[in-house]
Order: sequence, then C-alpha cells, then structure tokens
Amino acid sequence: MLVDVQQAALHAALQRLTPAIPAKPAVPILGGIRLRAGADGLWLTAGNGGMTIEARLSAGAGAGDTAVRQSGQLVVPARTLLALVRCLPAGSLSLESASSSRLNIRTASAVFRLSAFAAEHYPEPALPEAAHQLRFESSRLKQLVRRLAFAAASSDARPVLTGICCSMTMAGMTFTATDGVRCSMLRLPWKAGDAAATPSSRTIIIPAHPLLAFVNAPKYEDGPATTMTAGSNGVRFECDGVCLQLPLLEGAYPSLDRIASDEPTTFLRLQAVDLLQALERSAAFAGERRLVKLVVHHERVTLSSHAEGTGDAEEILPFCTVSGMPLQITFNGAYMRDMLQTVSGSLITLSFSDPRKPIVITAPAFGEDEWLYVMTPVRTADE
Repeated sequence: MLVDVQQAALHAALQRLTPAIPAKPAVPILGGIRLRAGADGLWLTAGNGGMTIEARLSAGAGAGDTAVRQSGQLVVPARTLLALVRCLPAGSLSLESASSSRLNIRTASAVFRLSAFAAEHYPEPALPEAAHQLRFESSRLKQLVRRLAFAAASSDARPVLTGICCSMTMAGMTFTATDGVRCSMLRLPWKAGDAAATPSSRTIIIPAHPLLAFVNAPKYEDGPATTMTAGSNGVRFECDGVCLQLPLLEGAYPSLDRIASDEPTTFLRLQAVDLLQALERSAAFAGERRLVKLVVHHERVTLSSHAEGTGDAEEILPFCTVSGMPLQITFNGAYMRDMLQTVSGSLITLSFSDPRKPIVITAPAFGEDEWLYVMTPVRTADE
C-alpha cells in the first residue's frame, strides 16, 4: 500500500472514527483502524463489535488531494495512530507498507514505523439490505437527533430505552425517546416522493447515543443529505464519505400513546431561553434531587428551589402568558434544562392537567411540525 494524503484530512477522518474505537477491545485487532486503499480512495474503518464507522478520503488528481499509488490494506492500532497524526505538522505525508505487519508514515523530515495486523483477520461489517431507504437534510437530522437523544436512557438496565424508536407508516414517521421519566416525541409527515420508499409499516429502534455522536461531529451539518438505510437487523447512515452502521435494538418499546391524554387546565407560554436561564440560576439551590417548584398564578409565575444548608432562591419569570387554573408543581430541574437546551431559541408552551400528572411541553420543530416533550413531576410533602 502506498498513499499520499494531507495531514489535516487524515486527522479529520480519524476523529470521525473515535466513537467506534473500543476502550478495552476483546482482542488486539479490534482496537485497530483498518486502512484500505483502492481506486476510489483511502477508506478508514473502526468498530467495537456493534457500531462501525467508515470514513473515505476520495482519490483525486489535484495538488493536495489524496493519491493512491498502490492499493492494499492493513490494520493499525487506533490510539497510536490518532496520537501520532494529531502531532504531525501540516502538509503532505505518505502511508506505505511493504507487508501486513508494519505501516510507515513519512513526512518531509521524519519516518514513523507502526506495528500492524493483517486486514484479513479484521471483521467485515455486514451491510443492511435496503428494506427502507430515506434521505434527510443533514442539518435537519442533527436537530432531530439532538431533540430526542437527551431523553433516551444512559443506563443499560433496559437496553431498549437507550434507543430512538422510529415508527414508519403510510402517513409519515414518528420518532420517540424515553428513559421512563421523560419522553421526547416528533411526528413528521412524508414529503413528496418519500412515501414510495416505505410501502409497509415498520418500527425500528436505533441506538441513540452513537447516532448523536455521529451528527455532532464538526461540520456534519455542512455536508450534503444523509441517507438512512434500514435493514432487518441493522441501520446505516451515510453522509459526505462517512458511514455509521449500527445494530438495531431488540425488544418491546413502551407504548406512549396515552402519556399526555389528560385534558390540560393550565397553560404557560414563554421563551425557552428565559426559563432555561432561570433554571440555571436556581441550580445551586436545587439540592441533590435537583428539585424546582413552579407556581403559576394569573398575575405572576415564580420558580423556586431550596437546599438544606445552602439556602433558597425564588424568581419571577418574565414575559409569560398564563391561561387556565392556578397551579403548583415540582419537577427535576436538570431534566427540564436538558430539554430547553435543545430549543433555547423557541417560544414554548407548557400544559398542566394536575400537579401529579405529566407536564407537556410543545415547541416548533421543522416548519409546521410540532415537537412534544413530556416529563413526570415529583411528589413532595406539601403537594
């Protein structure tokens, strides 16, 4: 293998692979990055037994482009390669190997020799068959995933709750994430031509946090459209030469059809940023349970918190529109902040039916679509 590549391009591609590099690989070769040079460019692949990320540096004939002078492949220890390339000076460098056990990296003034593994022993990810294939604007998919992933569980106690549930019907798609305490939901109708790609109804559960890391990569939203291909047991996302492949989560996702079915009696409308800033100021007084109390009256709305041994805080929320019955309710302030950080530039509506029933928050999503967030309140002795 012999490839000429720019340090900046190689470093950027390696950074995209970071989420798929296992911290403690079961066998040494799984802690490596496969380099495969061919006519279409240089492919870099990393996987941790489930998630796989591939990045391509396309071959070109111009100055500064990646040039494949000899095809070949091998596997190099990931963290060693990342640490080295990050420290190399900007400019052109050469990747060359005369055997499958060593990779030489040459710059204008130095040569670095890395031990390697034969690529034949590296597991080849099985591509999902194109049962359903959809295209998203990359900026839109990033916003969608950010508004969902924070509500997914971070613990593997119930693996199915660590995913984003995607239900496809002839009417459109419904995305849902929940950890059992809070829920984020968005319904998107099909655009013209989309329905043809989904001839039958189907529900899949996509691991939330690897997908969030993928869309949060630098300049991801600047790329072209992202293609999602969902097969029987896996899903693949492709954008601008970078591919993320994930196994689908198995299990029964909880039904959330009736989670916000009660008729609300109190409505509060305000800018998300005003509530977010008030919650951040009250965080120091919220205690270990991070409890915040919201009191809604016709003449004013107050937010308060108290921590034993620290003190308390009370703040009147500005520019609120209130309708319905007075209300006092307590909730987890950290959970509310997580949600508000994804919609900080929006006008939101909070709906309440009872201090013991879930809080329902709605916010604009894409155009006329509406995003729904539901959070369970906390019972206290004075409620």
